[in-house]
Amino acid sequence: MNLKKWDIFHCLAVSSGLIAFHLSGNLIPVLITITFSAILLWVSQWDTISHFKPAGGYANLVTLFRFILIIMIAALSDVLPVKILGILFILPVSLDALDGYLARRMKQESEFGALFDLETDSLFVALTGLILVDKQIAGTWILPAVYMRYFYVLVLLSSRRYGQPEKRTRFGPAVAVFLFISLIAGFLLPETFAIPLLATASFAVVFSFAYSFVMLVSARQNH
Repeated sequence: MNLKKWDIFHCLAVSSGLIAFHLSGNLIPVLITITFSAILLWVSQWDTISHFKPAGGYANLVTLFRFILIIMIAALSDVLPVKILGILFILPVSLDALDGYLARRMKQESEFGALFDLETDSLFVALTGLILVDKQIAGTWILPAVYMRYFYVLVLLSSRRYGQPEKRTRFGPAVAVFLFISLIAGFLLPETFAIPLLATASFAVVFSFAYSFVMLVSARQNH
């Protein structure tokens, strides 16, 4: 399975898990589908990263550590206090820049690593947003933003634009960082401060993806 096919499968699988959660109120289907999908990615791409030492490369191992941390914290979301969850979620976020640095430093950059890092970030956003809604800290209005990565891929598929070069915005990385901070704030700060941050970040994320899609469509029409 190549990366393109995996990305499509992953977004469909995660979307199915999220639908199952909203129907059952149980987080287990989401965690199972995401874990299975990650295992499939590593197994299918092992030949392309096995030359990185150790065991796929330092950068990819850091991303894998972040991925496992996010899954484990989310699995404990029903038994841990909200503020403890927020503190724990800081760790995978704080390590986000480390995998990219190691990949460049150790000359272990790869399409696999870039995609796995992106999906680990998307996992963090989706699960933290879902937990905030489940604990009634944020409303369902946040879901389009925190699920936007999966929505975006499905929109590209349905419009037959998946695989075309994406038009990345200069403000996209800043929006992502703002969203990460806002999601952590949702666990740690009083709602008076957290909700405006989350609402602003959600709007910025939706706008960023919508802008990228419009630019993608415009580029194709110009050709």
